[in-house]
Amino acid sequence: MSNQNILKLANTVESKTIANDTIIVKQGTTQNVLYLIESGIVKCVQTKATGEQVVLMYVAVIVLALPIEIYFRILFFFFSA
Repeated sequence: MSNQNILKLANTVESKTIANDTIIVKQGTTQNVLYLIESGIVKCVQTKATGEQVVLMYVAVIVLALPIEIYFRILFFFFSA
């Protein structure tokens, strides 16, 4: 992606805080939204025809601050067995 396109994207970003246990996207629906996780954990669940929910994966973002004031964001994917 070019720097110009990155700048355009950055200028259209809206920051939003989502409460715990909020459904962001429901299975079977469509949205014109891109979610970027700044921090926290997202649980990805599939609902079966029986209504049973199966956890597909967890996505966690952890921000590490080093003593020299360098910040790292690490994205983890935890897949369910």
